[in-house]
Formats: sequence, C-alpha cells, structure tokens
Amino acid sequence: MAAASARARTHIDSPSGRPSYLAPDLVVHGHVHTTGTVEVDGCVDGTVDGQCVIVGPNGRLRATILAGEARIVGTMKGLVKARAAVFEDGCRFSGEIQYESLGMEPEAEVEATLVPVIGGSVSAFV
Repeated sequence: MAAASARARTHIDSPSGRPSYLAPDLVVHGHVHTTGTVEVDGCVDGTVDGQCVIVGPNGRLRATILAGEARIVGTMKGLVKARAAVFEDGCRFSGEIQYESLGMEPEAEVEATLVPVIGGSVSAFV
C-alpha cells in the first residue's frame, strides 16, 4: 500500500485535472504524449513521454520513456530517460536507463546499462 500512496503523490495532473490512464486491454503502437501524468497498464510498443510516466503492474512496454519522473512497476524492455527513475518491487526491466536520480527496490528485477546524467541534460528529453 505504501507504493500506491507514493505514486499518488507524484502524479502531475494534466490540464483536465486528472492523470491519463491506459487500461490493461489497450494496445498502442506509436507515440503517447501528455503534459502531466500517464499510467500505463496496457501494452505500448513505441514512445511514452510526459512529466510523470508510471508503468503499472499490468503494463507491458517495448518502448522509450521520456519523463521528468518514471516509475516502473510492470514489465518493460527499452530505454528510460528521466530525471528520476524508480524501479519498484515486482517490476521486470531490461534495457538502458539514463537518469539524474535512480531508485531500485529490493525485489525489482533490473538488467540494464546505467548512464548517469550530470547537470540536467535529461531535461532536454522531457
């Protein structure tokens, strides 16, 4: 329950006042963009960018994430470019992580090339 509470505090709402949500039965091939928060519980093959990108527990991505904050709970293969990247218990990730701040919970499965970015260069991707 603590992870859900932490996630709720990180949401940056869109102009509509609510985070965007991609449901488990949704499959996207292409680009997903938001100026706020998007939580992905579906399948994305492409790019997801937003201020806060959350790969939910049912999320399955073969993608690039461009975000101010990325939280991975589900399964992902690809590239994460984020100021802050957090990999939560139960996630499965393989790929590359470019980050300013990195967090990994003990039960996160992460196989990645780690590329620390100094001085805010990642912000050019958000």
